[in-house]
Amino acid sequence: MSTPTLGTSALRIFDLSLGQMLWSRRSVFLGILLGGPVVLAALIAILTRTSLGAFRINGAAVGGATIFGMIIWLLYIRFILPILGVFYGTSLIADEVDDKTITYLFTRPIPRSAVLLGKYLAYLACTVLLVLPSVMLVYFLIVLVPTVVLTFYTIVKSKRLSDFLEALSDERLPAGAKYQSLLDVWRREPRAPSPSALPKWSPRRFWRQL
Repeated sequence: MSTPTLGTSALRIFDLSLGQMLWSRRSVFLGILLGGPVVLAALIAILTRTSLGAFRINGAAVGGATIFGMIIWLLYIRFILPILGVFYGTSLIADEVDDKTITYLFTRPIPRSAVLLGKYLAYLACTVLLVLPSVMLVYFLIVLVPTVVLTFYTIVKSKRLSDFLEALSDERLPAGAKYQSLLDVWRREPRAPSPSALPKWSPRRFWRQL
């Protein structure tokens, strides 16, 4: 019976270890921990779209991409990923010792380096499968949603913006009318001229226009 190669043995260990890691109590705890940044991103997204306005740091407005970068650096890189390394790093061999399967692994015709390599690859895959959905949700809430909302808002306002640009390019309109056209862009409904502002009809003015 030929001894399995390093790659084949590592893939077998990887297949067995990945299932154990994904459904372990450590992964459930880390999944709950990774939900924290998603909840924080949802709160920031809600607060920045209510009466509180834009998210500010030291009085300066901060965009969604900057907030996303801060969450990645402060929460994921400096806090969550080290915890993942400690949790899974200590369990690479400790779980096999606790389950008393380490003797079975080392007595099989499998290189010991294949055991370590397969478990390390399973650790990397499990980390990616846990962290990547959380990062994608944070990006969606912080960066993508504001972009979509801004695009939709721009489409809604495009008609009024075109009216303002047309009024701005019309040299016959006075400055007050152009300013009023700018204000109408941000109103929910453009203000209709009041009846008192309309010119009154008179026979003399009518014959003059003819």
